Amino acid sequence: MEEIKKVIEDGFEEIIFDDEDKEILLDTIKRSRRRNIKQKTLIIFSSAAMIWLLLFSSANQIITYAIDQSAEKMELQLKMYNSVLYYETVQGQYQETDYLREQKEQVKFKISEGDTPGGTVQININDNIYIEEKSNGNKRIVYEDSPEGEIVSEDKRTIVDKFTQNLFEKWETLKDAFVIMNDGIPGYNYRERPSYIHYSSFITFPQAPAHYLRVLENWEIKEEGTLLGRKVKVIEGEFDKNSKEKFRSETFKMWVDTESGVLLKYISYDKDGKMTKEVHVNEIKFNEDLNAEDYLE
Repeated sequence: MEEIKKVIEDGFEEIIFDDEDKEILLDTIKRSRRRNIKQKTLIIFSSAAMIWLLLFSSANQIITYAIDQSAEKMELQLKMYNSVLYYETVQGQYQETDYLREQKEQVKFKISEGDTPGGTVQININDNIYIEEKSNGNKRIVYEDSPEGEIVSEDKRTIVDKFTQNLFEKWETLKDAFVIMNDGIPGYNYRERPSYIHYSSFITFPQAPAHYLRVLENWEIKEEGTLLGRKVKVIEGEFDKNSKEKFRSETFKMWVDTESGVLLKYISYDKDGKMTKEVHVNEIKFNEDLNAEDYLE
């Protein structure tokens, strides 16, 4: 005690310990160090475990989110490819504006994909060209200056075509839609629709817009909402390299009807964010009967 008192009084001046004192002091220091090391090791291990758990949990959440997103994307894309199987009839009108070609089209359509396939599509291009397409499911005729104008084209579907294309078969996977050409360039399958109608397919049977979604990483489902009283999913994405050159566009936005896969609105943009093409449905009705005059005889 006297020595401790001396340390305090003299401001920690040098103290001489005997051998027994040194052994006791060293043993005390060692035990203290061991406790500190164990405590620090435990703290480090606990911290590392917590960080690992957090990272693992976050990674799992990210992976689960990515899987869910991919599944949702593929489901919507397949709905677009199979859209003609999700309604009996569809009729309405839309406007298509091609800003690069300075062309505007007003389109009216009445189409049946059910038991009595066929229908009619009327197109007004820049208020000076009029086209009408009519079909009975096996034959289609395109008139210019409809309805009494000149026949532009006439096609008849053969039994072989109808059999090989299996019009009512549902595409189950995206592999059904994509092919690789002989030169290695990605290609696409297109199938015929029961109505044998070609015009308005961008909206009523949107295989082409679905092809734009080939690379899942290039687009996202941004939101869900309503348009024309229909539930829609809003897609935003970027074209692949070939499409960018072909359409002179960089990005796109789509409003897809979640029930039928029909496209209700579409906009593409150039690299400066200016619209290059816009398609906007103004009116649409599903599963209402068509009249006899709406079909090709």
